[in-house]
Amino acid sequence: MEDLREYYYKSPGNPDKICELITERIIDDIHHNTNLSVKSNIHTIVKNQVSVVAGKIYCGDYRPETEKIVQQLCEELGYSNKSRRFSSEAVRHINLIEFLDDEKKFPIPNFVKSFGYASDETPEGLPLGYILAREVTNNILKLDSIGFDVTTYLTVKYQDNYPKEITTINIEYSLNNFEEDPKELLHDCEVLFDGKCDEYMNFITSNTKINISCLGLGGPDIQVGSLSGLLMPSSFGGIWLYDFFGKSHNDLKRMSSLVARAAAKTISKSSLCNEALIEVSYNNTQTEPISFTTKFNNIVGDVDFMASNLQDIFNFNKDEINSNFDGTNLHNKTMDTKEYFGHEYIGPKDKDIFPWEKLNKLKEFTPF
Repeated sequence: MEDLREYYYKSPGNPDKICELITERIIDDIHHNTNLSVKSNIHTIVKNQVSVVAGKIYCGDYRPETEKIVQQLCEELGYSNKSRRFSSEAVRHINLIEFLDDEKKFPIPNFVKSFGYASDETPEGLPLGYILAREVTNNILKLDSIGFDVTTYLTVKYQDNYPKEITTINIEYSLNNFEEDPKELLHDCEVLFDGKCDEYMNFITSNTKINISCLGLGGPDIQVGSLSGLLMPSSFGGIWLYDFFGKSHNDLKRMSSLVARAAAKTISKSSLCNEALIEVSYNNTQTEPISFTTKFNNIVGDVDFMASNLQDIFNFNKDEINSNFDGTNLHNKTMDTKEYFGHEYIGPKDKDIFPWEKLNKLKEFTPF
């Protein structure tokens, strides 16, 4: 059976990605400056020279300097040119956050559903199409005249749930220098894959089409940015992943998503399957999940054993869920980062990798 799956990767200078980074930097700043049990649910929108952040937060008496955070991020991303409407000097920041004076006033959701997904197509535990879209985007950013806003859409043809061919590569890019447009270079696979084209010759064929579209200045100057998760195609259909941005580090939605990712990556790297989707649901009255659903692809092992073993190895009890990461202070891991997932785990000496990307529990996952 054949099917097409489109993956995408947005650079940090993309408006949607900027919203994600602003939101996360605010959450990181709060966690870094208070020891309270922070509660948050905030969202960000950017357009032209305006950034707006809104929502609810409980963080005691501490108040983050959100305008300063936005300005610093603009500088870091390169949005510092006065000629731009969206820049560190021109940006107008509007803070509409409602700061609650009592933790009990923060609304508790009646129902929480989280997803964790992984594929053994790459060492990073994600589909080949996503990893290649990320590589192409990052390689294009290295070109001198390219701006900060680049998005790569990459369509992969699958045969019986295995990647067989890259059918199209669609690139949206912005410019810093309008006198030089590297559009010819963007049709060269050696440029897109940074000289590694031979590694992907099994997937890039004479039928692979490359389409490009110049966005001009790109970024929030021409596009609205808003907060969202990541839509990941899979054998199980499209999945919304990492849709917890704006929530505190100890939020159940965030924590259960990261534990589910760790569990899915671990089992997909076992010999029992090569793709896994874990869905876990909670209500506001029980500490254990009210639903724990698993889907596996190219299964070798016993499905019931695989599902039960996952729950034995990973703790999904909402009151104990942080124990999966050995008490790691997550805000110290995520401060100033631009990527939260999809890292290759080399081994125990790889101390800087996020705890949910490690494979420390792989040896525990054995049928014997």
